[in-house]
Amino acid sequence: MLGNLFLQRKLYALTMVETGYAKVPEQFTRGRNQNIEVIMKAEEAAQAARLRVWEGWTPPVISAAAVDGGDDDEQEFIEVEVSEIVSAGHFFISRKGNANLAWIAEQLAGVEPTPAEENKRNAIRLAKWQGDWYRCKVEKIAKGLANVLFIDYGNRDQVPVEGLCDISPALAELPATASECVLACLKCPEPDADLGEEAAFAFRDLVWQRSLVAEVHGKQHGVMQVLLLDPATEVTVNAALLKQGLARVDTKARKMGPLIKQLLPEEKIGKESRMGVWMYGDPGDSDDEL
Repeated sequence: MLGNLFLQRKLYALTMVETGYAKVPEQFTRGRNQNIEVIMKAEEAAQAARLRVWEGWTPPVISAAAVDGGDDDEQEFIEVEVSEIVSAGHFFISRKGNANLAWIAEQLAGVEPTPAEENKRNAIRLAKWQGDWYRCKVEKIAKGLANVLFIDYGNRDQVPVEGLCDISPALAELPATASECVLACLKCPEPDADLGEEAAFAFRDLVWQRSLVAEVHGKQHGVMQVLLLDPATEVTVNAALLKQGLARVDTKARKMGPLIKQLLPEEKIGKESRMGVWMYGDPGDSDDEL
């Protein structure tokens, strides 16, 4: 007979799990016990604290392919948050609930790394951002300064070379948790264009500090091409920028014919209202007009 055992009016299985004396069996699915949600959360807390049976535990590695959706054109839906905005329609995302990111933050808390003896392009190092240590990739070194990309968030900075520090192999080997993206089938104003700043602010208002769903439509040169949806408002970010005239449909993306067909009516709304890039009529097909 299967059932629940209570000790001093508390579920004994919960006590064992939250104190690190027991693990939840894989076959113990959510549908078998009404208390499983509470027990699973207790196990996650015990894992994070490395209690008893979890001593020496490390979170499962989420591969770069799992975050990026692979190198093919297979469509995929992932829950994400935007971690950095480069410009309108160009940004970095992190998968929600990424165990690697939480583990990295835990490992770097209070760390006192030693300066790296040798630094070169593409090396993974630790560097400070606003007083805290983060993983970074060295992109360029010149005149005693290093241009770095913080690979778990997507922001860039320039730091003194002597500020680059060694990183443990375990941390260095984990794939970046931030993925570079662009809005699929869209041409957005560049930062230095007339509408660049306005488009960037509009994009930020649509995505920043929101739980989003990214519909991945493939990758080009390592950059994911996505359709972003805000489930809370049911707004598609790609469509919202088009309606405001702050982006145009890239009809040259022929592999995404169905998506182009889906977005063209949204572009028509912005065009007919003479908003943004359509203020003075049709700018033509030249990218220089954006």
